[in-house]
Amino acid sequence: MKKSLLVFALLSLLTADAAAFDRAPGIQGVYANRHLTQARNSISTILGPHHASTLGGRYHARVVDGGWQFNRNVISVEGAPSFEGENSQTMYAGVMFGIFEDWEAGAYFLSFELSPDFEYSNIPVFITKSFMSENFDAGVRLGLLTGDWALNPGVPFVWRASKWGRLEGGTFVPITFDDDETLVGSNTVVRYMHNITPNIYAGAEVSFFAPEFNSLTDSFSVPVGFMAGYTLPFGKRILEFGASFYWDQLLFEGVAGAEVLQVEDFRINAGVTMRQMVF
Repeated sequence: MKKSLLVFALLSLLTADAAAFDRAPGIQGVYANRHLTQARNSISTILGPHHASTLGGRYHARVVDGGWQFNRNVISVEGAPSFEGENSQTMYAGVMFGIFEDWEAGAYFLSFELSPDFEYSNIPVFITKSFMSENFDAGVRLGLLTGDWALNPGVPFVWRASKWGRLEGGTFVPITFDDDETLVGSNTVVRYMHNITPNIYAGAEVSFFAPEFNSLTDSFSVPVGFMAGYTLPFGKRILEFGASFYWDQLLFEGVAGAEVLQVEDFRINAGVTMRQMVF
């Protein structure tokens, strides 16, 4: 009897009807139906991946996504043992606000390097203006990374292709200010996300990243990632559990002697985000 109740409860969680999200209007619980920016007077407490604000969030060597992040730093070398750098772990947590119907802003103000050395890290800040229609949103975004002082302006978009599927992406221009020079790169991202049920979603992402405009054909990488999540209505709030796996330079060109295919170098993100209306 207890096993039957447990199985029933589990199935109820996994297959909850979309109407369950109606208790929290404006939060857009079903992933495929969300707009590019959050609704006015909504707030997301972010400790997990997949938030729209971090799409294309690459500042050259640093990739920003919410929650716990593990980076395995390995370069596969032709005809020789792989070069292994230090693995690292980071944590990004913060808040994102829906300021107006078509503006959102926020920051990952709890930004930590967990390993190999623990330290308070740079703070990513985002602000996005969107232009919304029934099924397609486009926008203008400015990303800022404090401390190292890098910018990541871009033009993101969302196309809600169907009730259960959406295509999102954009083109971004990471700008890093070094002591000796300023690096200006290019990052184009496309991601498809699909709701398997109103609560469960999964997706895949591919990018083309070049660290410098003047060497697009000499130095570039093609990151590829896969992600999944579970969205749980919780009173007038939405809890979203997510995880992702990325090869941040699956195809790689730019280092003499390095393999073109880099499968030993990867990144994992995991965590939870809570969405709610303030008023």
